[in-house]
Amino acid sequence: MLTLTKNPTEEVLNSHIYAFSQGDVDALMADYAEEAIFLTPEGLLRGKAEIRGLFKQLLADFPPGSDVEIAQQIIDEEVAYVVWSGESPRLKIPLATDTLLIRDGKIVIQTFAAQIEAKPMSDSDRGQVNTSAAEVYEAFFVPALFGEWGSRVAEAAHIQPGQRVLDVACGTGVLARAAAERVGPEGEVVGLDINEGMLAVARKKAPHIEWRHGPAEALPFEDDSFDVVVSQFALMFFEDRRAALSEMVRVLRPGGRLAVAVWDSLDNTPAYATVTAMLKRLFGDEAANALRSPFNLGDTALLQSLFTEAGIPNAQITTIEGTARFASIEAWVTTDVKGWTLADMIDDEQFHQLLTEAEKVLQPFVTADGSVAFSSPAHIVTAVR
Repeated sequence: MLTLTKNPTEEVLNSHIYAFSQGDVDALMADYAEEAIFLTPEGLLRGKAEIRGLFKQLLADFPPGSDVEIAQQIIDEEVAYVVWSGESPRLKIPLATDTLLIRDGKIVIQTFAAQIEAKPMSDSDRGQVNTSAAEVYEAFFVPALFGEWGSRVAEAAHIQPGQRVLDVACGTGVLARAAAERVGPEGEVVGLDINEGMLAVARKKAPHIEWRHGPAEALPFEDDSFDVVVSQFALMFFEDRRAALSEMVRVLRPGGRLAVAVWDSLDNTPAYATVTAMLKRLFGDEAANALRSPFNLGDTALLQSLFTEAGIPNAQITTIEGTARFASIEAWVTTDVKGWTLADMIDDEQFHQLLTEAEKVLQPFVTADGSVAFSSPAHIVTAVR
């Protein structure tokens, strides 16, 4: 009887390619030796912990469902060589090469080089909504998810009476309003956002606050203009995160304080991991990726690295447990769809399909009185200029 033996190098390579296509970081890491070396044009990574950080960052910008085409694959004993190209909502990779040395079923050395082009971000990538969605956001998202964080971020920033405070990517103004309560009549708060729909709602809610239109990456203010700069759940949507952070520091006065909040990872937020999986199952990766976006800076190592690269090496990260609360599963799903970029992706028929499925899948998060409550942790990053 003839027995066919698979090439072990090919087996590991195929497993690796599949894990990448699925966005499965744990499966990717299982392919590496503990002390593996990964060489990129930016430098050398040593060990699985450093390599994990690279893949988390790459998959945040190149999520499952992205287009990948393998142009060439060569295997010679322990060596595998792959030429490929790909495209995601955020990146275009016209040419990339990977060379892997595989021994005893594990990758021990890998080199990676690529031509990577950043694409203009779509509204869903940037978290942009229309005016109608902004009104839903203020009426439902703020009390359910964001309301409890305004005072927490303001406290972390040590906002004091009489100070001048800037809220970057202010949305409908929940954090700016919390800051205004702290600075009092002698202080000043400015809220800035790129989305006119959000600003229209913000002006209605708090006409006494100055609201400005503009991008986070090019703040329309002089150097050393503010005592405090804050930003709540927006950094993950900026087109150039490092530039935005550098701008926040630029407009801070010497000794001024910075406080930035981002959501923890989807892995640590089981409720939204469940919703994301449901969206993928029903409507595919585009809808699922829209809901993944808010959680793509949840990895603290990646977050710390981002601040360091932006010239803020001594930033402190504090993780705080929050609780999201909705009146019902229907209220939760309605808020996520109608108050977010999903409003432009899911039509009425699909919404009813989603709601029917949600009533079954999301039952673990329903409390005794029929309302919904679940863990919603976040990181607050603070620094002093």
